[in-house]
Order: sequence, then structure tokens, then C-alpha cells
Amino acid sequence: MPQSMTAFEFEYQTEVVEQRIRGLKYEQTLCDEQIETNKLTAKKIDVEASKELIRRSQLQLDKAKLDNDILEQKVIQTTDNLSFEKAMTLINRESLMVQGKDAVLKLQQAKIDFEKNNKLFQLKYRNVPQIEFNSLGLSGGR
Repeated sequence: MPQSMTAFEFEYQTEVVEQRIRGLKYEQTLCDEQIETNKLTAKKIDVEASKELIRRSQLQLDKAKLDNDILEQKVIQTTDNLSFEKAMTLINRESLMVQGKDAVLKLQQAKIDFEKNNKLFQLKYRNVPQIEFNSLGLSGGR
């Protein structure tokens, strides 16, 4: 059964309850402010983490660009080396062709000289038939 209370007690309890409610509202306001502060701090941390991630990504991009530049230079150098080797091969081939043609000409000249010398040799040292010089009083033979 409810107790009866005086108007003063009612007012007193009402005031206590209202103060308690105001205190809770104040604590709630403080908690809301703390929550907002924490959210702001979390956002700052997220921003810093994002900045760090962006910085790392930029470094990786710069490194990739540098690696790409190095690779392009290697490709250019390799292409230049290949072009040089092709040119040297062409020059070497031309030189070998000239040397080969020169050797063929020398061989042909040597063959012509050999044939001439062989004919001269055959003319000079061929078997000459024995001619009878007896009728002239000479002895035959060489």
C-alpha cells in the first residue's frame, strides 16, 4: 500500500529525481561529447593512416616508374647492341664475300698460270722423236 507523503516530501523527491535526471542528462551530454571526440580522433587516425597509405603507394609508383625507366633503357641498349651486331654481321658477311671472290679469282689465275706453265713444260720437256742425223755425219739424240 502506498504511503502518503506530504507536499514537501513530494516536492523534495521530485526535485531529487529532477536533479538526478539533469545529472544523467549532463553525463549523457559528456558521453556524447566524448563519443564525438573519439569519432574525431578515429577520423584523424584514419586520415593519417590514409596519408601513410597514399605515401607508400606514391613511393611504390615512383619505384615502378624508375624500374620502368631502367627497363626501357635496357631495352634501348639491347636494341642498339642488336643493331650493332646485325651491322657487324653484315659487314663481316660482305668482307667474307669479298675475300671469297678474291680467293676464287686468285684460284682461277693460279689455274690459268698452271695451265700455261704446264703447256710450256710439256713443250720444253716433251719426248722429242729421235732424228737420224747419220746422213749428215752427226750422232742422233739430244
